[in-house]
Amino acid sequence: MKQIQRAFISGVVVMVLMFPQTLHAAVIQKAKDGVVALKDQVVSAGSYVKNRVVNAKKDAGNVKSKVVSAGDYTKDHITDVNIEALPGRFAFVSGDYKKFQAHQWMEAGYVGGIKDLSVKYVDEKEGITADMEAGAIIDEYDYKGAIEIEKEEEWFAKFEFSQFPKYFSDRGGVYYPFPVNSDPASGRDLRLDIGKFAFEAGLLEKGNRPEIIFEYEHEKKNGDKSSTAWTSVTEGGIGKKIGPAFREITENVDDFNLNLKKDIKGYTVKAGQNFEIVTSNSLSNQQNISSSGGNNAYLHTQDITLQAKSFATNLGAERWFLNEKVFSGAAYKYARINNREKENMRDVVNGAPSARGSTFSENKFNARANNSDNSNLAVLGTTVMPWKWLMVNGRLKGEIKDNNGFSTYPSDIGTGGGTSSSTINASAPDGIIDHTEVTDLVQSQKKLGEGLSLRFKAIPRTALYSDVDLEQVLYHRNSAREPVGGQSPAAVASGESIIREVITHSPRFNWTIGGNYQPWMFLNSTAQFRYKWARDNINNHWPQGNLITDPDIAFYEDVKKHVVELTSKTSVRPCRLVQSSFRYQLTNTQYFTTFAQPLSKTIRTQYFTNVYTIDTSLYLRKDTTLTGAFSKQNHSLFLPSITFPTFNTNSNNWMLTGDYHPNGKVSIYSTLYYSIARNYDNFTGGGDGASNLGAPFTPTSGLPLGADFTRTGITVGVKWSPKERITVSPQFAFYRYNPNHKFDLGGYEAYVGSLEISYNWA
Repeated sequence: MKQIQRAFISGVVVMVLMFPQTLHAAVIQKAKDGVVALKDQVVSAGSYVKNRVVNAKKDAGNVKSKVVSAGDYTKDHITDVNIEALPGRFAFVSGDYKKFQAHQWMEAGYVGGIKDLSVKYVDEKEGITADMEAGAIIDEYDYKGAIEIEKEEEWFAKFEFSQFPKYFSDRGGVYYPFPVNSDPASGRDLRLDIGKFAFEAGLLEKGNRPEIIFEYEHEKKNGDKSSTAWTSVTEGGIGKKIGPAFREITENVDDFNLNLKKDIKGYTVKAGQNFEIVTSNSLSNQQNISSSGGNNAYLHTQDITLQAKSFATNLGAERWFLNEKVFSGAAYKYARINNREKENMRDVVNGAPSARGSTFSENKFNARANNSDNSNLAVLGTTVMPWKWLMVNGRLKGEIKDNNGFSTYPSDIGTGGGTSSSTINASAPDGIIDHTEVTDLVQSQKKLGEGLSLRFKAIPRTALYSDVDLEQVLYHRNSAREPVGGQSPAAVASGESIIREVITHSPRFNWTIGGNYQPWMFLNSTAQFRYKWARDNINNHWPQGNLITDPDIAFYEDVKKHVVELTSKTSVRPCRLVQSSFRYQLTNTQYFTTFAQPLSKTIRTQYFTNVYTIDTSLYLRKDTTLTGAFSKQNHSLFLPSITFPTFNTNSNNWMLTGDYHPNGKVSIYSTLYYSIARNYDNFTGGGDGASNLGAPFTPTSGLPLGADFTRTGITVGVKWSPKERITVSPQFAFYRYNPNHKFDLGGYEAYVGSLEISYNWA
C-alpha cells in the first residue's frame, strides 16, 4: 500500500513540474505564428504567460513541499515486519519415540505453526521504538510472545511470555538375565511444560528524578518427569533396582521487584525490594515389580506440598575516584524466608497397605514442617587501576544467618505387638497413626570471605590473571527429637529421644591462575589452572541419647575435598584457508571422608575426567566452508564400596558441518555428528565383566549401568530466495540411537522433514 502511495505522489510531482515548461513552449510558438499582431497584444500575451508560469511554479512548489513532508514522515516512522512460518515438520520414528523426544527436544509426528513473527516500529521524531515478537508451534506446545516499547531517555515497558516442553523417557534400567521384566517401562508419556510470564516497566533517571524499575515474573512447571529413584524388580528371588519411576509436578513462582537508582554527588546509590512466593506440589510414583506378585509388587507414593515466601531488601552505593583509577562499592542485603511443607507417603498393594516383611512400610500421614530463615549479608569491593596494564581488585564479604524449624512426623508402623522394632513391623499397617516424632531445630551460620584478583598486561602480546578466594564458615546446630507420649512402645520411644549439638568449622580456599598469549597474529593460546580445597570439621555432642553407638548409622567427623582443574586452548591459522584449535580439560575431584562409626575410618572417593577436543575449519572458497571436530571424553568414578572395577563412562564424538553459497539466492548447509560409548564391560564380576572376561554371566555378578551406545545425526538443508523478500528453507534430518541391548532397549531411527518460509516487509 505504501509503495502505491509513493508511486502516485511521484507521478503527480512529475506532471506538476513539467506543466510550466510545456505551457511556456506552446505560448512562444503561438507568439511566432502571430507576429503580425500588435505589439501591445504580444506584451499582453507575454504578461499573461508569465503570470500563468509563476502561478504554476507556485502550485508545483506547494505540491513538492507536501511530497517532501510525506517523505519525512516515512523516514521518521520506520516499520519492519518479518514472518517465519513452519507449514509442516514431520518426524517419523521407528522404535522408542519417547526416547527420541527426550534426546532431540521435539515432538514425534506432525507439527506446524508460526515459528517467528517480528515487528519493529521506530518513530525517530518522537524517539519511540517498539519491538514485537510472537510464535506458536501448536502441536509441540511451544509458544512465545514479547513486546518492548521505549521512549529514548524517558521510560520503557517490556512484556514477555514463553512456554516449551521438555520430554523424558519412561524407561528404567536393564537387567537382561530376567526372562520377563528385564526392561521395564511405565508406559506413561512424560512431558514437563515450562513457562514464563514477565513484565518490566520503568522511568529512566532524568534531572532530579531517580531511575525507578518495577519487575514481575511468573514461572511455572506442570507435567511429569522421570526420576532416577528406580524401584525394585524381583524375579526368581533376585531383586534389582531397574524399575522406572516418575514424578508429577505442579510448580508456580511469583517474583516482584522494585529497584531505584540515583546519582547523588558522584555516588551511584541503589535500593531494591524483592518479594517472592513459591508453591509446589509433587507426587512421586515408584511401582515395585515382582513376577510372583504379592507384597513385593507394592506402589510407593510420596506427596509433597511446599509453600514458601521470601522478602529481601537491597542497599548499595558505588563511585569512581582519582580520575577513574579507583572504583569502590558496598552493598547490604537482608532476607527472610518462611516455608512450610506437608508430606504423605504410602506403600500399597492393590489399594491396601503393604506388609513388607519386617521392614518399615513407610506410611506417613500429614507430616509437617515449618522453617524460617533470616540472613544479613554485607559486601565491600574496591578496584584499583594505577596503570593501563595493571588492575587489582579486593573484596570482603560477611554473612550471618539464623534458622528455626519445627516438624511432626506421624507414622503407621504396624501392629505386630511387643516392644522391639522387629515385632512391631511384623504385620501390615492398619491405617492408624501409632508413632509420631516431634523435632525442634535451631541453627546459625556465620561466614567471612576475602578475595583478591590481579590483571596484568605489561608483557607484549600477553595477558595474565589470578584470583584467590578464602572463606571461613562456622556452623552451629541444636536439634531435639522426641516421640509423642502414649503412642509408641517404650523401647522404641526411648530410642527416639535425642538431643544433639553439632559445631562445624568449614574453611574454603580457591585459587585460579591463567593467561592468554599471542606471539603472532596466526597463533593464540590460553591456559588456566584452578585448585579448590574445602573441609568440614564436624564435632557432634550428645547431651541426651547417642545414635552414634548404633552400628547401622555412620556420622561424618571430617570431610575434605580437593579439586584440580586444568583447561587450555590453542588456536592457529597458518593460512587464510585453514583455522584449527585444540582444547584440553582435566578435572580431578577427591573426597576424603572420616566416619565416627566405625571409629575414625577414612574413605576416599574420586571422580576423574579428561576431555580432548580438536576442530578444524577449511575456507576452501568464498562460498564454501567446512568444519570438523572430534572430542574424546574419559570419565571415571572410584568408590571403595563398589566391588567391580572403576566405573567408566567414556565416549568419542565426531561432528562435521558444511556451508555452500553458490550465489546470493541459494545456500546449502549440512551437519553430521556421531557419538560412540563402549563401557558395558566395566561393571560385572563375571560374563561380560573385565575381571572375569568370558566366564558365564550370573544374575548375582552385578548390575550393568554404564553408557554403551552409538548415536548418529545427519541434517541437510537449503535456503532459497526466489525473490528479494522471500526465503524458502526445506530441511531433512536423520537420527539414530543404537544402544547395547544389555544396557538399554530404547533404540530408535527417526526421519524428520520440515519446510520453513519467511517473508519480510520493509
